[in-house]
Amino acid sequence: MLISDIAADTWLVVRSNPSTVHYMLISDIAADTWLVVRSNPSTVHSMLISDIAADTWLVVRSNPSTVHYMLISDIAADTWLVVRSNPSTVHSMLISDIAADTWLVVRSNPSTVHSMLISDIAADTWLVVRSNPSTVHSMLISDIAADTWLVVRSNPSTVHSMLISDIAADTWLVVRSNPSTVHSMLISDIAADTWLVVRSNPSTVHYMLISDIAADTWLVVRSNQSTVHYMLISDIAFNFQISRWTGLNRKV
Repeated sequence: MLISDIAADTWLVVRSNPSTVHYMLISDIAADTWLVVRSNPSTVHSMLISDIAADTWLVVRSNPSTVHYMLISDIAADTWLVVRSNPSTVHSMLISDIAADTWLVVRSNPSTVHSMLISDIAADTWLVVRSNPSTVHSMLISDIAADTWLVVRSNPSTVHSMLISDIAADTWLVVRSNPSTVHSMLISDIAADTWLVVRSNPSTVHYMLISDIAADTWLVVRSNQSTVHYMLISDIAFNFQISRWTGLNRKV
């Protein structure tokens, strides 16, 4: 649907520092702020908000459980952002009222994440944004770094979260040797004929052989220990390789 049809109470997820996720309503984002947008449902690129045309697509949710594409359009002005005026104080305020001494997590380029004062955010600075306030949302893996969490197993019976950068060959994942049989395997032992639960889009779940996972396939990942997101394999930051997880020596 068109973003002209997006209600003023539609939320984006933002970060006030590298480890904290907050929600913000769509609103008075400055014209010199960058968003990851789509010129059509399948092509992803970044644009200045000031340059985003009405025919540009964003992955958004009209409610916490429904994912679809919406054209950017008549974003309402009464949008709220949860921000921090200092590292320990959280409060809500209109984006238009955010002080220059408020911190946001930004990117000086697509792969480098750091914090900047709003007053210092330049037109060529990237913001990590998300499209809804649910614990489950859709985002591109271009927005994750080595500090992104996956749900893994250190053994067949213990589930915990691990940073992508820390996943070792002795880490267990829940996999399928076929679409109907579930078991756990060490990452080092996952073969090309092992099945993972994947998504061809944010709302459709099916099983795929690891060897057949395309660049436009979504994985369930975590940006922190309690929040689940869907991320495209093709957009993994730092050119992570499938071989890192599976031993396939296949770059994605």
